[in-house]
Amino acid sequence: MLLQTSYTKCRPFAGLHLWLAGFILISGILLAGCQQSSPLSPSQASPVASTAIVKVIEPDDIETLQKHFKSNSYSWDNLDYGAPPLIVTRFPEDLDHRLRPEEMKRTFLLSLLPMVLMANQAIEAERQEIEVLFTRHDHKGLLSAEEQKRLQEMADYYKLQGDPVTDRRARALLLHRVDILPPSLVLAQAAAESGWGTSRFAREGNNLFGQRTYRTGNGIVPANRPTGETHEVKRFGSLFESVRSYMRNLNTHNAYREFRELRAKLRRSDRPLNGAILASGLDAYSTRNGDYINDVRAIIRSNDLSRTNQAVLRATDPTSTPAFIPTMAELLATKAEAAEFPTRKPSTLWANP
Repeated sequence: MLLQTSYTKCRPFAGLHLWLAGFILISGILLAGCQQSSPLSPSQASPVASTAIVKVIEPDDIETLQKHFKSNSYSWDNLDYGAPPLIVTRFPEDLDHRLRPEEMKRTFLLSLLPMVLMANQAIEAERQEIEVLFTRHDHKGLLSAEEQKRLQEMADYYKLQGDPVTDRRARALLLHRVDILPPSLVLAQAAAESGWGTSRFAREGNNLFGQRTYRTGNGIVPANRPTGETHEVKRFGSLFESVRSYMRNLNTHNAYREFRELRAKLRRSDRPLNGAILASGLDAYSTRNGDYINDVRAIIRSNDLSRTNQAVLRATDPTSTPAFIPTMAELLATKAEAAEFPTRKPSTLWANP
């Protein structure tokens, strides 16, 4: 069972969107070695003996954040013991004022890593559910109206045209998109785009990846926005929202086809997902093109981020793994609030989101 709690000296759920509570729900799914014969809907999840507690913290200062890490024996040196399930809603204002650069980077990485792992677990659960529904359809011939609706909603969330039940190409494309991202790549891009959490957009809007929106008044107006441009930088209610939206963009937008093809190629060759390799599929993310890719790779290399690809979330019971499964309401809410394509390329790329 998954529960939410708060950390001492934090303001739990302050400013946190309601959908986040729907995202972390009671579940008894053991993701490792679990065979499933039904969709992973909230009503069908069965409890297990262990209890994983997700802590939601909104630290007022860096001491609060670091004390939380210390109380959980969570540090960069002991990642092999797993990351505690926690959500840091925002970075404290004094993140870059009171820490040495190296310590600031470690705090940034430790704060984000659990959320990246949770977001990946959500994607894994989505993929597992889709595969269960496909298998059921192939073996029994028909899905119930509720199951068909659920599958279509998932296809809509991943911006897929066509019926994944009857269209084999749509089915393949859906599974092509519903896949995880290596934490090393996510963390490196977050660092590059947000200045290790110190940028204006990270502070004012919890935006770690430079994601844009064209809904006037829905974000933060860039100080150097050219005359005639209307884009704003998306404002998120929490850092976790920013991570989820970024992952969805990489998994759905046409500009990132190369990224997804590279990922699928690694899968087909039974090789682990490698952030440095997949970074070559991000040519459209910045006008700096190759230089940007080199910067992302340098951050991965110089900060030894590849080791985060083997990191796992801790569970109260060491034999189980906490499952983080989004409700359909959460998925649709995320779709409604999702940021636009986060590139700095000319606007022609925005025509087909």
